[in-house]
Amino acid sequence: MKPVHMRGKNKRRGFVLVMMAVMAVVLIGALGISVDLGRVFVAKHEAQIYTDAAALSAAQRLNGTQAGANSAANVVNASANKWNMSTKGFSASEGSHTTTFSTSANGPWVTAGNVPASAPGYQFAKVTASVTLPLYFINIVVPLSTTPVTSVSVAGQVPQTKFYTGLFPYTPLSFSPTDPTTGFVPGTQYTIRYPSGQNATVCAGDVGVHSKDPSDRGHWGDSSASVIERRITDDFQSGSVAIAGQDVGLSGGAKTTESAYLDERSNQDPDQSSLTAAAYKASPNHNGRRLVVMPITNYNNGIALGFASFLVMPAGNYDHTGNGAWCAIYVGSWSQNQQEGGASATAGAFLIKLVQ
Repeated sequence: MKPVHMRGKNKRRGFVLVMMAVMAVVLIGALGISVDLGRVFVAKHEAQIYTDAAALSAAQRLNGTQAGANSAANVVNASANKWNMSTKGFSASEGSHTTTFSTSANGPWVTAGNVPASAPGYQFAKVTASVTLPLYFINIVVPLSTTPVTSVSVAGQVPQTKFYTGLFPYTPLSFSPTDPTTGFVPGTQYTIRYPSGQNATVCAGDVGVHSKDPSDRGHWGDSSASVIERRITDDFQSGSVAIAGQDVGLSGGAKTTESAYLDERSNQDPDQSSLTAAAYKASPNHNGRRLVVMPITNYNNGIALGFASFLVMPAGNYDHTGNGAWCAIYVGSWSQNQQEGGASATAGAFLIKLVQ
């Protein structure tokens, strides 16, 4: 028999061993839970990166048609972003995703197949991504072996009322004191540089409404021919700012040398045959360089009423005389980083942004 004084020590040693075992389980469990929770956080972040990028790419392709929605859905399907440390995609076998569209940032949402063939106003895209993440340690505490991880992003074409860069240096003139596109018809040619002489020949959309010799020929923001050249060919805005409701600063002069740069800008686009907005959108060759955004100004005072998208004519259509009208084809709404025009049912300029 052990001495009495040894019996208490043995009991204490046994208690310490039991407590160490319990604490080891707790610590290992806590460590394991933190590992699983960390993996959930990483997976959520990866899914959010995927949906943010995919929604932005989808919104860029919306052009007011079902074809645009199909293109948007396809670009989401083709996204290279992955999860699980970039080892798994968001396909049906490794995760899932859906792409839906709406006329409002709050829905209701429909798939591309349910978007109307003509779909003005469908300017929002929502991408939802879900994955099932295995859990390895948390089931020590709760009976859970997997957990779903879901991310949702909504991007859309939101109105822009001022431009610091990217505007074309011409401006069609509106003959309405308030509405920039009263009478403007998609596919119709409108004057961007006006000819001299009262009742001179103008582009088709201005026939019957152009009745005076404007001292301001259609250029705005700059009078330097070299600066205008850069604005035509390189989207350089040179510090000029255009704000809806304010004077854009019209400038005079025929500036006949700019016709060569209009041809150069047109030649930056492989599509040199389309003469309507619809044909251009349907062309497999277009790259967006013939598509420009311009302010539309009040005929009488040069106030910018709004912005819209126009299609530059194929190269060779801009004459080198001072008395000829230079034309561009009215498309409608314009959106940032797009090749086909915007999706809004009304004219205007729109930025691509995440809204949710």
